[in-house]
Amino acid sequence: MENYRELEVKFAEYIETKYCSVCSSGTAALTLAVAALGIHKGDEVIVPEFTMIATAWAVTYCGGVPVFVDCGEDLNINPDLIEEKITDRTKAIIVTHIYGRPCNMLHITEICKKHNLYLIEDACEAHGALYQGKRVGSFGDIGCFSLYKNKIISSEEGGLCVTNSEELKNEMDDIKNMAFGGRHDYLHLRQGYNFRITDMQSSVALKQLSHIGRFIAHRKEMSKIYDRHLGRFSIPRPFGSVVWVYDFVVPSENTRNLILRHLLSRGIQARPFFKPMSMQPQYLGEYKTLRAFDFSKRGLYLPVRNDMKKDEVEQIIKIISKIL
Repeated sequence: MENYRELEVKFAEYIETKYCSVCSSGTAALTLAVAALGIHKGDEVIVPEFTMIATAWAVTYCGGVPVFVDCGEDLNINPDLIEEKITDRTKAIIVTHIYGRPCNMLHITEICKKHNLYLIEDACEAHGALYQGKRVGSFGDIGCFSLYKNKIISSEEGGLCVTNSEELKNEMDDIKNMAFGGRHDYLHLRQGYNFRITDMQSSVALKQLSHIGRFIAHRKEMSKIYDRHLGRFSIPRPFGSVVWVYDFVVPSENTRNLILRHLLSRGIQARPFFKPMSMQPQYLGEYKTLRAFDFSKRGLYLPVRNDMKKDEVEQIIKIISKIL
């Protein structure tokens, strides 16, 4: 069996879905999902305000219109605000399990059923996370994961789409392979992409997947060390969360920026929170009253790696503690 096919089989087994289609990146995975569901020009898709911009771009790449919904106190999309944004042009909802926290999938799946909407899960930061005992990525029509080098499992670059629909699996397999349609006669009946992953990348991801339980456990241990010193600033992680990064919110933007400057000057890869989609020039709208905007000014996240040492975490804490 080719490595990429073996990866598809084993990752689908891990997420407990029937099928998986591997591709070249997490962004490609999101774009494949939107394309396979038939989102076209003018179709609206609900997208979180608080997410990485690739989530919105996937809709834009396919000609759709992202409609943004603010986050709740857990950084995830606020389900209570979704229905007011649904119109007769809405075709799908994308949710992002931010920094490894599962969204409220019970509420969100109910909304999708009520309004007959597709559901895409952006689980690029949440490999192995659970909601009510079920792996994220398995609730929607398609779940999307990233294999970028900073993710919980990685092949330096790559992506995965999981689904329980054989039709959607076949759609994604065709779209990512230049829409050859299985004929290779160079008559392309629709737009496709070169979103293929290599066998070499797949072999790396397979090796990583075999260690995912250990990686998740180690990351939780590193998070506990951070918690002992920074827990009062952290955002609670519900049961079933995984730790992609360690995120927390300080009292002011100035304090956040000071911490970032000190850490970055020492080569520590800390980052500010995502900025809301309505703040992005491409999607510019009213953003200053958003909860996502307030979080974006005061939040930052710290590195958590599969091979991270306790001493590294303690050194980062020492730098931050002097400022706080």
